[in-house]
Order: sequence, then C-alpha cells, then structure tokens
Amino acid sequence: MKMKDIQHKNTEELAQLLKETRNALREFRFQVGQGKVKNNQNGKIMRRTIARIFTRTNKENHE
Repeated sequence: MKMKDIQHKNTEELAQLLKETRNALREFRFQVGQGKVKNNQNGKIMRRTIARIFTRTNKENHE
C-alpha cells in the first residue's frame, strides 16, 4: 500500500489495517516455513506497509 493511501485513513482505520497486515505477515511466515510460498516479495511488501502505518501514526502523535 502506498503512503498516499495511508495518509487518507483515520486512526481507527489504520489500527484495523495494522492488525490485518500483521496477521497476514504471520500467516505468510508460516507458509514460508512449510515451503508453500514461491513469491517472497509479499513479505517485504507487508513489512513496508507496517512501517508506513507506524510512520503515519507516530507523525500524527507528534503534531
């Protein structure tokens, strides 16, 4: 997800998106461990999305 998409969400939507993304990353890691995943880029994308959400919420808290 791009930063401009995250910027337009409110705090509740960001919290829900963070929860969903973390769960998806957890499931992805289980699948990697089982050898079911062929595309490892998805994990990188999910980690970046989580970092973008944290960046947005921290910026909001400091303003």
